[in-house]
This record gives sequence, C-alpha cells and structure tokens, in this order.
Amino acid sequence: MADESIRLRVGQERPVRLAPHAADDWSFRVDGMTSAVDVRKMWTSRPYEEDEEDGPGPRPPRAMVFVIRAMAPGDAAVRFRSAQGDAHDVTVHVEP
Repeated sequence: MADESIRLRVGQERPVRLAPHAADDWSFRVDGMTSAVDVRKMWTSRPYEEDEEDGPGPRPPRAMVFVIRAMAPGDAAVRFRSAQGDAHDVTVHVEP
C-alpha cells in the first residue's frame, strides 16, 4: 500500500518531502507507466531563518525534497528508498 496517492494533470508538479539523512542517501524507482512521470531530486530544505517577529516555538524540520512532474496520462508508482532502510511509496494518477 502506498504512503501517499496523488492525482495530477499533465504539466503539474508535486513536491515529496523525505527525512534528510544525507545528500545522496535517497534513491527512487518508477514502476508502472514510467513515461507518465518525471522525478527530480531538488534540494535539502533549510529551516526558516530566524526573524525578530517569530515567537518561540519549534522550527520546521529539514527535508529532502523531490519533485514529481506529470508528463503523460497514466498510472505510475514512485518508490523512494534510503540507505538507512526508510521507504516512502507514492502512487500517481496522471490525467490529460
């Protein structure tokens, strides 16, 4: 069962945020209609810079960010895996 299921139209993108172990830690594999999606590793996010107006409280966690872009109508599954054994699966339905 997928951790996440998304519906996109051709040309739309959706970020996927994963635990940031190390820069090259996460890999991915596309199953199903591989031409339906394009997956790109983007960056490791940074917490927001401190701002004088921010009150005390927890900072947003860092994340490894990938972007899934809808390329053609169809269904695909994107399987993310880390060297530490973490997994995150995303099913994607792309509409015209």
